[in-house]
Amino acid sequence: MSVTDTDQRFDIAIVGTGFASSFFLHRLLKNTDSNARIVVIERGRKRDIQWQRDNYRQLHIEGSETFTTGFGAKEWLYTPSFGGGSNCWWACTPRFLPEDFEMKRRFGFDRDWPFTYEQLEPFYCEAEDLMSIAGDSRSPLHPRSRDFPFPPHIMTEPDRALANAYPGLFTALPSARARKSTARRPACCASGVCNLCPIDAKFTILNEFSEVYADPRVTLLLNTEALHLETEAGKPSALVCSNAARIKAEQFILGANAIFNPAILLRSGLEHPLLGRRLNEQIGVEYEFDLDGMDNYQGSTSLTGHGYMEYAHAERRSRSAALIETSNIPRLRLEKGKWRQRLTIKCIFEDKPSQSNYLLCSQNDKPELHFSGYSGYALDAIDRMDTRLSSLLSALPIEKLNRREIKDTEGHILGTTCMGKSVDDSVVDGFGRVHTWPNVVVLGGSNFPTSSPSNPTLTICAMSLRSAQHLFPARTS
Repeated sequence: MSVTDTDQRFDIAIVGTGFASSFFLHRLLKNTDSNARIVVIERGRKRDIQWQRDNYRQLHIEGSETFTTGFGAKEWLYTPSFGGGSNCWWACTPRFLPEDFEMKRRFGFDRDWPFTYEQLEPFYCEAEDLMSIAGDSRSPLHPRSRDFPFPPHIMTEPDRALANAYPGLFTALPSARARKSTARRPACCASGVCNLCPIDAKFTILNEFSEVYADPRVTLLLNTEALHLETEAGKPSALVCSNAARIKAEQFILGANAIFNPAILLRSGLEHPLLGRRLNEQIGVEYEFDLDGMDNYQGSTSLTGHGYMEYAHAERRSRSAALIETSNIPRLRLEKGKWRQRLTIKCIFEDKPSQSNYLLCSQNDKPELHFSGYSGYALDAIDRMDTRLSSLLSALPIEKLNRREIKDTEGHILGTTCMGKSVDDSVVDGFGRVHTWPNVVVLGGSNFPTSSPSNPTLTICAMSLRSAQHLFPARTS
């Protein structure tokens, strides 16, 4: 369907079909009446799972083709297609720790979030239910009001050894790869190719949220890029898109990502000293060890364990926390009788957001990303991990370290529309509303005031549910 200037007005225009937009839309549809008119604009195309399998990819355009880099070239990975990152993610869904939301209060570090873990917790539960998350509900680090909907995946022998050595600090990794068959997904096959799940076992927008976009209140525009907002009397009134589409609406919801949310706002003339600034993502460092007499690869999914031994610590003001992630993806040894005696782990470090990492975007141009480098806060923690790791893994019979590799990207772009309590220190409020344009809401990781070692997807989904519930509360008769 095409939308032109002569078409009727919509109530709400939503940009993007990834996690942030789709979870917001899910809650919005439950709360709005039957005659609401909602349009969703998606830059990519809709590729079903069979097309993805046949072509062994999810999209027709690479994310790297949609922006340019200035100084400090770095890989920034995202998926411009229907369903966004849900097509290619690895479905790791830990919650943030309570302290992640209170970095200033607890550690004197940077800033606090405008809401607490306790305020987000009910929406964490709802997101976990919607994705059928498999996890261990006994973790003392994450206070819960109800259990995970599915039991945890089976851990490996190295995982169990670490869990015994670190009670409460090493647990089964929460996962949106199905532990047991659901109505729409089979149980995980544990083949370790989760970027394109061969049996469609991991949660995606395509396999679980299709009915959201089939709702008669929703008009979906594919292969259409949102460019900028037009204002009337100081208030956004229309969204200008590619394909000569100009969409009028009362409310605008930006759920693109941390590159294109700020790009749309910059092109629209919004000015704020933090807009487009504090671009960041986590840093992944992968280690491969040979084991002496201990077999690996008995787990029921690709990534099986999470270690918080270097995450929940009191020195976080001066050095980054790290989440330790264990892999069940076979990387076999060649020595006879030792084929499975190998362990790969990844240590994921938060980075400190910096004003010197940013994007620029003028009218109709591609965003230009500038990256001055990772912070000393993170790099010092990485150096410390190199010396600490053998001690942390002393419960395992380590024979030797084979390699250490800093990953090019974690695929989690964050920080460019920082949220807070006032326009003086943030672009948007705690529900994503632009302070100076309250009919514009921004969703997703671009709003994060600080980073975290934990994967951000579950937090993004919970934030979207919370925002939709607050901004569009259920109508009562």
